[in-house]
Amino acid sequence: GDGARERLERMKKLAQKAPGEPESMIAVARAAIDASDFNFARDVLKPLLAQPTQRVCLLMAEIESTEHGDHGKAREWTARAVRARRDPAWVADGYVSERWLPISPLSGRLDAFSWTVPPETFGGPLLEQVAQQALAVPKSAPASAPKMVPSTPAPAAAARRSESAPRRKPGAGPVIAEPPLPDDPGPELDGEAPSGRASFKLFTW
Repeated sequence: GDGARERLERMKKLAQKAPGEPESMIAVARAAIDASDFNFARDVLKPLLAQPTQRVCLLMAEIESTEHGDHGKAREWTARAVRARRDPAWVADGYVSERWLPISPLSGRLDAFSWTVPPETFGGPLLEQVAQQALAVPKSAPASAPKMVPSTPAPAAAARRSESAPRRKPGAGPVIAEPPLPDDPGPELDGEAPSGRASFKLFTW
């Protein structure tokens, strides 16, 4: 139930029992990051930056990303963590555990775990996935879409089309095609119509 500041002070006192140990520095730096004391976390990790391990690289990436939002440096530290040295852990018969266990889950031997650096596995699939996510482009800054340049006709083709198009007077309205008028046969005299032609009468209203 303690706050982040109280946990940091208790971690400082606990680290004094093993001063200079990397595990003490990493534990204090972890508590300082949780308490948002980033300057103190940097000072604690500074002696380990000459040859950082995977956990140190990931802590530095978290500091860069959380303190100033510098995702570029955070991605650099995450990429370094993929090829960095592995941190010591509890190892028994090639099995790596985050905490000490009394029996080896592979051979069943008692007191088989020892605190040592695990065999190199080139970061492991989980760390590779973390690095790929950090190296990806952030969603808050989507890539801008390429600008679409409108295609313009060639000058010669445009000139030919303008010459062939009918010229219109300025301000003239749209041209509307009217339906053709029926042929006017004209007045027909009384009498027989010429052969092959129908007879019509002209009526006036």
